[in-house]
Amino acid sequence: MLASPEAGGREQPIDDTLLGIKRGVEECLALAQLAAGLPAGSTALALLDGTLIRWGLEAYPDFVSFLLLEKGYLAAFESMRQLGKGPPPGAGQLHQPAGGNRGD
Repeated sequence: MLASPEAGGREQPIDDTLLGIKRGVEECLALAQLAAGLPAGSTALALLDGTLIRWGLEAYPDFVSFLLLEKGYLAAFESMRQLGKGPPPGAGQLHQPAGGNRGD
């Protein structure tokens, strides 16, 4: 269950779509924590498996997007950005339904 004190205690049951999005957000948060624990001056490459775009949130109430994007996904990217001297490079991969792939 996703719950938001900021949204008056509203709750949203976690279905298959939200579970996949939440997993990706938690993976990104964990990656940011690992990056923050690296020794100063070290060089590292942080990789995520899957898309960088959180598809499917438009079907849910606004507080769900706020919790998962603003407080989760984007906050993790911001903490990684603050570790460096500028925006971290990003890469992802889009999978086309017809079987072709295109890097982005």
